[in-house]
Amino acid sequence: HKSCLSHQIHWFFILRLLTASYTRLPSMAGCGSWSYDHVQLAIPRGGEGQGRLFWVELLGMKELSKPDHLKQQGGMWLQAGELNLHLGVVRGEPETFTPAKKAHPCFRIPNLNAVAAKLQEAGYTVEWDVTLAERARFFTHDPFGNRLEFC
Repeated sequence: HKSCLSHQIHWFFILRLLTASYTRLPSMAGCGSWSYDHVQLAIPRGGEGQGRLFWVELLGMKELSKPDHLKQQGGMWLQAGELNLHLGVVRGEPETFTPAKKAHPCFRIPNLNAVAAKLQEAGYTVEWDVTLAERARFFTHDPFGNRLEFC
């Protein structure tokens, strides 16, 4: 990618100034195409049932079987298309669980209005955001209070 190459060349000259023995360009690692393997959201201990109702029953994700050696940790693995979502159990008492209020994943979905309506019908608050005129999007929260964005 052009900007990665420019960045690498820039660092080459900086490193060249710092050490006269530097004889090759820095590795191009990190400038290739990236994608997510999965996103993980925290849930309280015992929250799998609520997670299943929200992500599988309401939003239509598919629950995957976790590897046997990870099942004892609780939580869930979910999938929709190529998107993998992990719900990871936070240790401690459920009443001390603190959800993510600012940090959040953004899910790009084809049926934004239908999902918003479905969430509202199920009692979830949907907050449409118009700060990016070129992108229709809304925010909501999962049953545990984790912030979610859909666009």
